[in-house]
Amino acid sequence: MVDKEKNPLYQQTQEMMRLCRRIVQRHRDVEREAERPGLTTPRETWREDGEEMGRLLTYGRQYGEKLVSGLISPNEVDVAGKNGEVGEVDGMVAELFKSGKKTDTWGRVARDQVKALSGVVRTLAGLEVEE
Repeated sequence: MVDKEKNPLYQQTQEMMRLCRRIVQRHRDVEREAERPGLTTPRETWREDGEEMGRLLTYGRQYGEKLVSGLISPNEVDVAGKNGEVGEVDGMVAELFKSGKKTDTWGRVARDQVKALSGVVRTLAGLEVEE
């Protein structure tokens, strides 16, 4: 009669069962640790970052609309909050728009070129140059 304890297939199966039990136990330990208060998972952090980015984009759109509205009508753009304080998101958006104003845009360059060329045309035509 063959002793099952000496059978290599039986021994390998027993070793696999021990490994599976250890894996299951480690999963339970990790699950128990994850339920402790105060721990945040990367998914929660990403969700919070997504919400903050959404607020930033929403405020940026509103701020941009105010800027465009200010260009059309002579209203002053106010970035301060209700208490006159500028929040973190408000300040970030204002800085982004300020840095965008510093560079020459196509519209500004085109305007300057039209102004310069119209002066040349008037001069060549013998007309007075108006600024």
